[in-house]
Amino acid sequence: MTRLPGRIVSQQTCPVCKAKGQYEEVSHGKISFLACQCGQYMPTQVDILLWWQGKTRRISHDQKGQRFESYQAAQLALGVIRDQIREGNFYPELWVVKSKNQLLWENWMAAYLDREGRRCTSAYHDKKRQMAVHMEWFNGINVRELRTAHIQDFAASEGLHSLSPKYRADILSELKHILAEAVEREDLARMPKVPSVTVPKKRIKWLAPELQDAAFEKIPEEHKPIFSFMFTYGPRPAEACALMWDCIDRNNPLAPEGVFYLARTFSRRELTNTPKTKADNELPITEQFAAYLDLVPRGMPDMPVFVNMKANPSRNPKRFYNPDFLRAIWAKASREAGLPEINLYNATKHSRGMQAINLEGWSLETVARLFGHADLKHTQKYAATGTKMLSDLLNKKVRPLRKKKSE
Repeated sequence: MTRLPGRIVSQQTCPVCKAKGQYEEVSHGKISFLACQCGQYMPTQVDILLWWQGKTRRISHDQKGQRFESYQAAQLALGVIRDQIREGNFYPELWVVKSKNQLLWENWMAAYLDREGRRCTSAYHDKKRQMAVHMEWFNGINVRELRTAHIQDFAASEGLHSLSPKYRADILSELKHILAEAVEREDLARMPKVPSVTVPKKRIKWLAPELQDAAFEKIPEEHKPIFSFMFTYGPRPAEACALMWDCIDRNNPLAPEGVFYLARTFSRRELTNTPKTKADNELPITEQFAAYLDLVPRGMPDMPVFVNMKANPSRNPKRFYNPDFLRAIWAKASREAGLPEINLYNATKHSRGMQAINLEGWSLETVARLFGHADLKHTQKYAATGTKMLSDLLNKKVRPLRKKKSE
């Protein structure tokens, strides 16, 4: 009969006989314990001594990184270790003090966030860190042991359900991304199922061109060019602020006036070369935009196309606009124009998308191309409220519901 590997030992000194490490496993019926050979003391700290793959290993912590508190705790752990050895998935590095166990959720997440900090913008990294706080629910769980049941329990937890549906959906989407990376790194054998969250669709607030024009008239003259640009193309305000002269190509044969590229954005006032779409968006220069470019002196490649002369040169020597400044200008102008409260993003980007589809008859594919969307699902929301277009189409084909009374 093959002897099962491992036994429970202690290195403590017996306070009675003063012998060190002289302990034996003793059984009385179904009860087992560790006692000094003098029979008068049971140790308070125990270890598992294991001969495995030609080496003697001393294990003193469970897979959650906690010190064995009793002989019974070590006995249960030894049973798990023996099962893992039989199944071929015993990893001694997982049976260590909490701070050294890199597969404990909290340690694995710290390493994940560190990797993400080098791969994404500071604002996006901050969002990931905020979502990670809610995932502390998994603390103490070994990543290798994560199963669909854990994910379902987390999704049903009271803490998660106290959040808005949109934020819950974002957190579970991020969790799905995290688990996929764990599988890719072979830290997790199989991808657990992550439930989805139904997010109620909100009506998009947007402005018709005449309302944009009313607010545009209230904007100071020196700031109108960048607002005209945002109304025309619908970029994110941070992308408009980050447009630089090296992204202006007036000699490109693809368009009469040339093309420009949305290749940068601002994240927490930090200029980054990665726009939110993760790819440069090439767009044609309109005649109106070309007229502006002809009027202003071309700057150095790293200078902004739209220069904010109100910027503080000591803190912003190149005088970039920043989104907060534009939002303040828009809020004041829209109030003076008597518009309903609407933020700058909705007044520019969302309004451009809604106008293009609902008033101008653009296809989803064309709007996706304008906005640099790789997936039409991001553009679909602009087709959800085609009320005016639908009204026009219905009125062209409708039959009378009742005959007119004869005179």
